[in-house]
Amino acid sequence: MERLEEFKEWEEPEEQEEPEESEELDTLTLEVCKEYRKRAKAIGDEKNPLQIGKRKELTEELQERYNIPEIWATNILNGQRYPDYLAILKKRRIDAKKNKGKEKEILIPFDEIGL
Repeated sequence: MERLEEFKEWEEPEEQEEPEESEELDTLTLEVCKEYRKRAKAIGDEKNPLQIGKRKELTEELQERYNIPEIWATNILNGQRYPDYLAILKKRRIDAKKNKGKEKEILIPFDEIGL
């Protein structure tokens, strides 16, 4: 009988609302890249084992906030290749505006491109 009473008192956890897909992510800019590079330099040497965790957190923050691959985030923190990444993102935005009303094309994900 006690188990039945315990069951009655139990309530299902409330479902958390998922963020809407229409919410736009922040736009990666030259200033943002420079700011993250500055923050990475402030952490210290990238090869220092004591700083690896902090750099990893910074990399993950950059990835999540700007929706970029991990290698991009790592290179931005190291001050490498970010002009290339900014050019790629600019081209994608231009193409997205140009093709807004058209049928969607099949895009090849980064993982499948053999460069």
